[in-house]
Amino acid sequence: MDKGSIVARGVALAFCAGALWPAAGAAALKTASCAELVKLGQELDPKQTTPVNAAGTRIALATLFAGPRMEQVFGKPALSWTQEDMAAAVKNTGDCSNEAKKAKKVPETQALAVLWQGMGGLRSSLGAVAATDQKLAQQLKSLLEAQPVRPSLVVFTTLLTAREGTAAALQAVDRSLKEHANRVNGWHPVQTAGLNFVTTLRDAQSASWAPIFPLIEKRLAELRPWAIEDAATALNATPESIAGLRKLPQDLARIKLELTGGLGAAELGGLDKVAAARRDGIEEALSANEIAQIDALPATPQGLQMLRAAQQSQVKAALSAPRVAAIDARIAAKREAVGNAVADEQIKELDRFPATLAGLGEIDAFRVTTGRGIEQLAGAGPAQKFREAATKRATKIGEESFPAFRKAIADMPATEEGLKAFDAAVAEIRGPVGTLDAAVRSKYLDTAAKRRGEIVAAVAKEDARLAKLPLSGAVFADPDGGAKLEFRSRTKVYLTVARDMTTEGSYEVDGDRVVIRTPRDNIVMKRDGGWLRGGGMDLRRQAEK
Repeated sequence: MDKGSIVARGVALAFCAGALWPAAGAAALKTASCAELVKLGQELDPKQTTPVNAAGTRIALATLFAGPRMEQVFGKPALSWTQEDMAAAVKNTGDCSNEAKKAKKVPETQALAVLWQGMGGLRSSLGAVAATDQKLAQQLKSLLEAQPVRPSLVVFTTLLTAREGTAAALQAVDRSLKEHANRVNGWHPVQTAGLNFVTTLRDAQSASWAPIFPLIEKRLAELRPWAIEDAATALNATPESIAGLRKLPQDLARIKLELTGGLGAAELGGLDKVAAARRDGIEEALSANEIAQIDALPATPQGLQMLRAAQQSQVKAALSAPRVAAIDARIAAKREAVGNAVADEQIKELDRFPATLAGLGEIDAFRVTTGRGIEQLAGAGPAQKFREAATKRATKIGEESFPAFRKAIADMPATEEGLKAFDAAVAEIRGPVGTLDAAVRSKYLDTAAKRRGEIVAAVAKEDARLAKLPLSGAVFADPDGGAKLEFRSRTKVYLTVARDMTTEGSYEVDGDRVVIRTPRDNIVMKRDGGWLRGGGMDLRRQAEK
């Protein structure tokens, strides 16, 4: 507050003090005649009293003293008397009483005695009024000169409603101040001072009330722009952080609670705009920082990992939808750019795979693993770019290693064991071959199918030949070891089900079935080319005899 405002308020206070609490040196009290005082004493009824205000004060004067008679007799109303006036009135009454006693005027003496006693009560009441006025002046001065705080605005606004000077108005002020303190969850010294002021005001004479409210209005006129600026400053001081964004609405709600009752709806709405602008500024700073970090990420797989983490950023969770969309768009653009750079680096790695069948398998595994990783981190575009390059390189390896593949399968024996090995070899290379360009892939698949057909035909031919041979002298065994049948003659057979556990039995042939009888049980097996199957066993003919 500027110095001029302080001086102006000091002048106003001086005026207030002069109006409410007359100082010594004012016009002297008129000396009443003894007849006037006797008549005044005869009119006095100490039981009839009048409060010094209409607000339910505890201070009252005898009704006669509170009325116009005191001004008629002494030239000044009782409530405007100074201490000197009171002393002069008491002396005036005492002098008349002494004269009446000397003259032995009993009725006059009695009337002046009643007036004397009434003067004592008046002195007490005027002392209480003077003390209240002085206390009120001190409290008002303290309120007006106190450093401004937000609750001050509500306190002064609420005090203005006491202007009508009724008990109901003071009760409403008291209730409003307490409700405001409860609403903001705590008492501030200015609220306590306001309540104390209302308590003192309740005992002040009516004449003391009127000059108070212009001073309060003047102070309010100073406080209102200060409160608005103070609230805006507090909101604009919110830090540029996630915590600041979360704190801003809480601060706004608290400030509006503190100022509701002091500011109007339009002014409170202005604070909403200040908070909205501050939120926008904080979001702008946070999103700009987030975007700067995104732009600075390296064009590496680690950069892609960090971009993935950026999608779950706590900052995004605190921002408004349009800013989140802007950050997501920046992440997507950066992701594509980094993804393409990473794909280019991985494409360079394709040249390290040799033009061999083993290299074909290795590059396929690299294509699958790396392509999946790029797609997860960078999206479909960069992943497709890498896969196309990997397919091109794998196709070239496939072309160069095809002669080795053709020779390898050509060298596989045309036997059942060879067929099994062939199928295993083809199954191992089927995945890598499946990704090659159609022409190269067809060469592999067609060559493999042709060779397999040759081996299958040879196995079938051998099986047909073995199926025609007699059992006598043949040995059938589990290719994986274990069970074995040795046909020793046309009826005799040895059955081995485990190592060193051989049983002698007999057998007979019934079409394509072979019935084997042992001391323990009978087993029915079926001839299937070079195989005997049954009894939980699959046995291959091992030799011809």
